[in-house]
Amino acid sequence: MSIVSLPAVRPATRNGPEMPESKRVVVTGLGVCSPFGVGTDLFWSSLLASKCAVRPVEHIDVCPKSPRYAAQLPDHYLAEFVPASMSRFWARATKVAVAVSDMACTDAQLGREVLQEAMLILGSGCGAIGDLDEIYSEASDTRARRFRPYHVPRIMNNAMAAHASIHLGIRGAATVVSAACSSGGSAIAHAFESIRHGTARVALAGGCDVWLSRNSMSAWAAMNVCSMEESSAACRPFAKDRCGIVLGEGCAVLVLEDLEHAVARGAPIHGEISGVAQGSDAHNIVAPSVDGQAWCIQRAIDAAGVGASEVGCVFAHGTGTLLNDRTESKALSEVFGAHARKLVVPAIKGAIGHTMGASGSLQLVALLRALQDQRVPPTLHSRERDPECPLDHVFEGSRDMRLKVGMSNSFAFGGHNVSIVARRFS
Repeated sequence: MSIVSLPAVRPATRNGPEMPESKRVVVTGLGVCSPFGVGTDLFWSSLLASKCAVRPVEHIDVCPKSPRYAAQLPDHYLAEFVPASMSRFWARATKVAVAVSDMACTDAQLGREVLQEAMLILGSGCGAIGDLDEIYSEASDTRARRFRPYHVPRIMNNAMAAHASIHLGIRGAATVVSAACSSGGSAIAHAFESIRHGTARVALAGGCDVWLSRNSMSAWAAMNVCSMEESSAACRPFAKDRCGIVLGEGCAVLVLEDLEHAVARGAPIHGEISGVAQGSDAHNIVAPSVDGQAWCIQRAIDAAGVGASEVGCVFAHGTGTLLNDRTESKALSEVFGAHARKLVVPAIKGAIGHTMGASGSLQLVALLRALQDQRVPPTLHSRERDPECPLDHVFEGSRDMRLKVGMSNSFAFGGHNVSIVARRFS
């Protein structure tokens, strides 16, 4: 590829003075570990083929009132990532985050000299909560009533970023952000802003939550938001008969890069991130807000410098709960107006469950692949549409379509909202 000049992007100025010229931000590396297995291609091909990773819970002694179906990362995936001798020192989430970060760097063809100057931002809503359960159980056992010296570094929230930076030789900022189910999207948004404004040239960003345990599943069940159906079709976003979320695990890490830097080193380019927005509902700790979500969606469109009518698809947060799905549908309708009926709005949680802090990063990977392949995956298991969710959620199966610009939404407990606009790179 040869580019003589690369035009800088100026953010939209509808709500303030014009900003200085900004860098263009592209995605040069993708790494994924999903309930389908290890690898970006497997994740994407499984979504397109309408496969479902929701299955009976394994290796967890679930409580009688807990869900019995989930989208777990099987233990044999984790065993591939770190030597057995290190297994007890790293939380499950750390093992996956380090391995997936490595995959993303390999995909981006990043050398050690570039990585030294890179930054790393990972998002996690649940951290090492599953490992914490295990540690407390061990410590309360009458035969071993004590903690181990490696327990604190194993469960500390920053461990996944710390170990990834050590493994990859990253000398820039390495941190973990937590914004519940928007954590992965928030990490990517922070990395985008750093590159856009020249603070960094290369950043690894994404989300990781590998957290399922007896106690964590019981806690979520107590909120009455989980589907209790013993079926792989337990999560049905936007469907009239939907009955709640399915708990899931996963990780996705992306390499974001200044376009000029990427082109200069001949990096592969999966797509361009054009604009991001983060916002808070300032409304309720668990109930979503139409106004808050609409504000975030509109700000992301403005930041990307595109018109609402240019957006062809929106990868929805789509949890499969009554209130969340209706709130998101209303927010999209409010922002896009008449164009909302032309949008394609898939939700992938029916296939992979709600992967919490990883969900936004996995959705963005799916959006980038949709822009590359000009094809969108379906919203699984949903047949009859909720009349209050009237948008096109691709119930019938994957669909070929022409796409230039798309969006991914993450809306979390606490009112943490993230919207990301990406475009096809050519």
